[in-house]
Amino acid sequence: NSENLLVEKKFDFIFYIRTYPSKGTSQIIKFIDSLKKNFKIITVGEKLNVAGINEYGLLTREEVLDLCKLTKFTIISSENFYSLFCFDCISNGVKVFFNKDMNYEKIFEDDKKVFPISFEDADLSTKEILNKIKELT
Repeated sequence: NSENLLVEKKFDFIFYIRTYPSKGTSQIIKFIDSLKKNFKIITVGEKLNVAGINEYGLLTREEVLDLCKLTKFTIISSENFYSLFCFDCISNGVKVFFNKDMNYEKIFEDDKKVFPISFEDADLSTKEILNKIKELT
């Protein structure tokens, strides 16, 4: 909606952290490590105690929505494109990077709201993300 366009995006990436095996947390941590030098990163959910990022911990959904409004991008973990977090991001103007091997509706990609990337190789994935960000900004 148009009110989100008026809010200055002060964070580059928001990550939702849940540390159980199906959530692909180790992959997300690799992304955080490779991006934190050049981007302002925040996390919600469980704390990872990673230096150089701002970890908000467990928040209400309303608080997460407020942070989404202030954030440009996210990379969602590999288990579920249709998570509440993913939709909250999309509806608040956060561009979503995700594993291209996940099932998703192509319409989201057509709207330039989501961007499939390869999760096979963290360095290659990071390059894909950086190239897409350059293209978008």
